[in-house]
Amino acid sequence: MHGIEWTISDIGILETYYGKIPVAEIKKKFFPDRSEAAIRVSAGRFGFAKSRNGWTESEEAFMKKNLFEPDNAYLANILGKTRKQVKSKKEKMRAKLLLKRRNSKNENMPTRYGMRWPIGLITDVEEYAAKNGLLPTDAIRELVKAGLESTKNERGI
Repeated sequence: MHGIEWTISDIGILETYYGKIPVAEIKKKFFPDRSEAAIRVSAGRFGFAKSRNGWTESEEAFMKKNLFEPDNAYLANILGKTRKQVKSKKEKMRAKLLLKRRNSKNENMPTRYGMRWPIGLITDVEEYAAKNGLLPTDAIRELVKAGLESTKNERGI
């Protein structure tokens, strides 16, 4: 490691002010012995810097963990974002995940009912079908239809 070690209080100051006031001001007020570049690099290393898309690594990790949480307002409240930002991020992350799964040659994605599904989803569909006395293909249609209705209601269509 180069330069001066970051103490716990230094990291706290950085977390409090980074992204809220200019780096030059942070340097002047709190870290006169550090360069602006060192402050920026450390903010990124500690997860306080926003990426180009406006999300920190820790926020993206949280979203990834809660990708299928239906309550956008809940997530927005925790992250300090708007519901629109959370919804947009979820849509992008889901699309990326689906594309990755679709392009995957992973053995955990067997072809069933004419489509590629993750094993957990296959189990859920089969359980739903068994509970409701349906064929798995009919269960898939019902679940997709319910998902579309939910999306329409969310969007006010």
